[in-house]
Amino acid sequence: MTGVRRVAGPLLCAWVAWMEVGDVGDKSWEAVYAFDTRQECQVNVDRMKAVEQRALKELEAKGTPSTRGLGELKCLPDTIDPRGRK
Repeated sequence: MTGVRRVAGPLLCAWVAWMEVGDVGDKSWEAVYAFDTRQECQVNVDRMKAVEQRALKELEAKGTPSTRGLGELKCLPDTIDPRGRK
């Protein structure tokens, strides 16, 4: 994944992959990765979703269906924080 940086500290990139985490009624957003372009961000979010779907199908095939997944994933410019104002 070119142009990928694990988010730790201040965001210095143009696009951020955000993941919704937590349980029902107690959800929040976590910045997962930062990218130089929107396209790089979206391609990698799509890959994460595809990997999740394959893993859930494998669990189901083994007789262990799971309703849990990664949660919602989305790309936003680094100027937008889905958690709202602080």
